[in-house]
Amino acid sequence: MISSAQNYPISTLFGVDSKIVYRIPRYQRQYTWAKKHWERLLDDLLENKEGYFLGSIICINQSEDAVGPQPLELVDGQQRMTTITLLTAAIYNFLRNHHDELDDDQRLDMSNLKRKLVLRDPDGLLRLTPQVENRNLDDYRYVLHQSGLCPETDYPSNAGNRRLMKAYRYFEGRVSDFIEQEGGALDPVFSILIPRLNQACIVKIEVDNHADAYTLFESLNNRGEPLTAVDLIKNSLLAKLESKHPGQIDEHYRKWTLLITDLGDDYRDQERFFRNYYNAFRWRWGAKDL
Repeated sequence: MISSAQNYPISTLFGVDSKIVYRIPRYQRQYTWAKKHWERLLDDLLENKEGYFLGSIICINQSEDAVGPQPLELVDGQQRMTTITLLTAAIYNFLRNHHDELDDDQRLDMSNLKRKLVLRDPDGLLRLTPQVENRNLDDYRYVLHQSGLCPETDYPSNAGNRRLMKAYRYFEGRVSDFIEQEGGALDPVFSILIPRLNQACIVKIEVDNHADAYTLFESLNNRGEPLTAVDLIKNSLLAKLESKHPGQIDEHYRKWTLLITDLGDDYRDQERFFRNYYNAFRWRWGAKDL
């Protein structure tokens, strides 16, 4: 089931010279972390020594080209990894606005922050690519543009009301507050904030296929925002279908999306449908098959 599992610092997972990129599959739920999660992550980094453990992620290695970018499908851990990149973008933007006050070493550190978010290649490939639901990817690209990391892009309508932009604005405020608490000096960004972020650790678990990934996903997803009953049903269903029909995950997800769209946006209606469906057919098929 597990092809590898190892503890890595953030500086390795987002290595400056690494070609690894993380892609959040479109069947994953949208970015859902809120202020309590952003606050806890940053407080944990600042209140603990370097090497603080942030949790685990599950990836499927999709690399086929040893020379080009090395894509990892991020099946679990998207909330945490996305938040880390938003914090990094906020730190980078703060330093960009104080560029004239930095010495050569500090400017190099600032440049390294950029390479953690955008690969050093002609196309400026994103280190992490969110899924597209609820305009996640559009919002993320705009945030990186606002930070001076990506080319100009149109403002996604109502982006300020969604959580990606709110998270970025939260971290912008926290970075400014941190500097103010340190007496206005920039040195603590390089001696405290960046090292604590770089050396925080995450266990990266790689699996060979989606079926194995979903099994681990349900057993490990006990931090952050809990999965809903509908999320669990979706994950179990997609895992079962992937085990029977490998390589057709996008088609299975398309059919799932059509079903959810027909049920409407109200979560209570979705849950009620699945509960009634289960009660209606379990006598015919048996709970295990259903």
